[in-house]
Amino acid sequence: MPIESAIGRDADLTKQQVALASDAWEALLRAYTKLNRAFLQEEHWGETTMREYDILYSLARTGRGMTQRELLSAVALSQPAVSRMLMRMEDRGLILRIPSAEDARSTRVQITGQGLELQRRIGRLHGKHIARVLHQLLDAGQMRQMKALCDDICSEPSKAVGIDHGDGENARRAEER
Repeated sequence: MPIESAIGRDADLTKQQVALASDAWEALLRAYTKLNRAFLQEEHWGETTMREYDILYSLARTGRGMTQRELLSAVALSQPAVSRMLMRMEDRGLILRIPSAEDARSTRVQITGQGLELQRRIGRLHGKHIARVLHQLLDAGQMRQMKALCDDICSEPSKAVGIDHGDGENARRAEER
C-alpha cells in the first residue's frame, strides 16, 4: 500500500496518538534488538543459525508440516530468504519438501527426524538462555503482561492494515481494491 494512502486514511489521528504509537514501536524494536543480540551470542547454535532454528522450531510446533506461505507468517524472514534457507536445510537433511495433497501448485515443508533432533537439542539450551535473560530483566508479572500484549498484537492480523508477511499478499489485495 502506498504511504500516501495510509496517511490520507489515517488523517484523523492526533499528533499525540502518532507520537505514542511511534514511541511504543521504537521501544519494541529496541527491546527486540537487545534480546536478539543476546541470543545471537549463544554458543549452542553450532551447526545451524538462529534463523534456521526458527524454521525448525516452527515446523516442530505444528507437527504436520507447513506450506511456505504459513512458514513466512511464522518467521521474521522474507520469501527469498526462506526459499534459499529451505534449499540449504533440505540439502542437509533437516527438512523435506513434498507436494501438497490439498493444492498441487504448492509444497508442504516437513521437519525430518534429523531436523527434529537438532531442534530439540538446541531448543533445550536456547529455552534456558531465554529464561535466564528474561528473568534478569523482568519479573513474572511483567513477562505475563508482555506475553499478553504480544498475543493481542498477533491475535487478529486482519485488523492490521498493511502488514506484509513477505509473500506479496498485501500488495495483491491492495491492487484488487
